[in-house]
Amino acid sequence: MLIACGCLTLSMLVWTTGLRVQAGETTIDALVGQLADDSYATRLNARRKLLKLAESGSAAADEVDRALRKPVPLRGELEYDLARSELRQRIAHRRVQRLHQSFLDEPNSDSPTPSGWTTFCRFAGDDFDARQVFVSIVNRHPSFGDRLQLPNVDAGRDDQDAVPNRLHRLDSLDWIALLTMECCHRPSVSDRRSLAIVSVLSREGLGPDLEGMSSLSDNLNPDVPRRVFARLIGKYLDTVFVDFQDRVCIGMRYGCERLVDIDCRNILSDRSQSPANVSVALLAMSAQLTSNDELSHWLDDFQDDRRIATVWRTATPAKRIVRSELRDVVLAIRIARQHSDPRDFGFASLRAHPRLGYQPYSLGFESSEQRDAAHQAFLLGRQSVGSID
Repeated sequence: MLIACGCLTLSMLVWTTGLRVQAGETTIDALVGQLADDSYATRLNARRKLLKLAESGSAAADEVDRALRKPVPLRGELEYDLARSELRQRIAHRRVQRLHQSFLDEPNSDSPTPSGWTTFCRFAGDDFDARQVFVSIVNRHPSFGDRLQLPNVDAGRDDQDAVPNRLHRLDSLDWIALLTMECCHRPSVSDRRSLAIVSVLSREGLGPDLEGMSSLSDNLNPDVPRRVFARLIGKYLDTVFVDFQDRVCIGMRYGCERLVDIDCRNILSDRSQSPANVSVALLAMSAQLTSNDELSHWLDDFQDDRRIATVWRTATPAKRIVRSELRDVVLAIRIARQHSDPRDFGFASLRAHPRLGYQPYSLGFESSEQRDAAHQAFLLGRQSVGSID
């Protein structure tokens, strides 16, 4: 009678858990109990069997995890408690690994997606590149996906000032994680950390370095995080308030040529835009466009525009006031496109810019006489300089 009851109990366990436990095999609860056995060999064998069961499938892993979480009488044995805790962590880790592998291998399946992916793909895209980057970030920062799911995203943000300065310039994954959190946050104009991030991204020599990112990208193909980062930069620039020149320079620096092109065309087509923004747009178009014919269309529109774009007071060698009109910017661009130096035509205060070619505020003159002389020199074809065509 007792033998029959024992067989019935074992049969019920097999039916309810779905585990293929053969006759004579130890039950899951018994294996958990053996983790506290006095024999090291017994403890080690029980641990191996539990891990093997957990590896046999997600249902089995859930059964093992439930058995490990069951309350037990106070044994006072630290090793037993640590063994159960370690097994649960191993099982949870393997569960995440299986989910990530399925997530990468079967992108079109109806299987569950990792926590936070739905939010991440809104900003970084949902292609295979974005999936690889997302999995790499979660492997490094397991709580990243859960933080994206928080109703109050501010709870997942770090210190307001120091975050951009703590990130390595070659670490694409942490920069992508940071910008994703910022896109979710939708910062205001006065947000201190957002101002710090924009300042870092717009300054050459600071911020992430796309060319060297591969060394810290967790064995990803270097082009993968670069493509995702460039995509995310575009979303970030549409989220945060950025000065137009900073927006253009950040876009040019991180491969957002289309965004820069659209922004500049919108500025140049709108006569209500400020002369300062127009001067930046002209310089950016000159830097990006290789066709002289297309650029000439924009230059012709502003070649007689006498609106003042910038006023600059120099500090050295002597304090001088340099005023830049839009027609001065057009003139400097025409001269440069002819492979000549604008300094030879009187632009004595010229300063270089790594993205725009020249600092917009330096494309001007101290007096009307100097300005007229420069424009006249170009029109008369001095120094064998012809038209841009």
